[in-house]
Formats: sequence, C-alpha cells, structure tokens
Amino acid sequence: MYGLIGGRFESDGKDRLTVEVNTSSNSERFLTDSLASKVDEVHVGLPDEYVAAVLRGISEARSELGAVISGKLVIECGAHGVMGSSEAIYERLAVVLVKLLQPC
Repeated sequence: MYGLIGGRFESDGKDRLTVEVNTSSNSERFLTDSLASKVDEVHVGLPDEYVAAVLRGISEARSELGAVISGKLVIECGAHGVMGSSEAIYERLAVVLVKLLQPC
C-alpha cells in the first residue's frame, strides 16, 4: 500500500479543528523518487476519491484522542500510486497526521 499526505497547521486560538483538503487530478506528474516507484506508477497529488477517507481518518483520530488541538489543518500535498493506493491507507495516514500534531 502506498500513500502520502502533508500540509500545514495554523493555530488560531479557536476551540475547534477545521480542515481543508486540496485535491488534484488523477494524472499529475510522476513522482520518480518515491519508495514505491519501482513497483507502482506514483503521481504527485491527492485525487478527489481519497478526500472522504482523509476526513474519516481525522474524525477517527478525534474519537480516539477525545479532543484534538485546535486550529486549521490544510492538507496541501500528497502522492498516490495507481495500484497501491486505497481509501484505507489515506484514512490511516490522516489518523497518524492528527496524532503527530498533538502536544506531548
């Protein structure tokens, strides 16, 4: 399985987490230096089909943690494999991303 998401977090002093997910087409440029590029055709970007999975992952992280840091999370970069990407991997990546943002 292969997936990549990244973005930025901005603290805003409000008591909530807002999320923005930027998407791309399915046919963006190749990501040739990806770990998966030897076994899959990896493209830069996050297609629309994975947005719901990212949002489910963020919701799952909220449920697991009870509360999450407040601010604005913008998912603004990603990559996907033609064969190795799935909703399941993007959901898990979103859980991990939210947990990484939590203060220790």
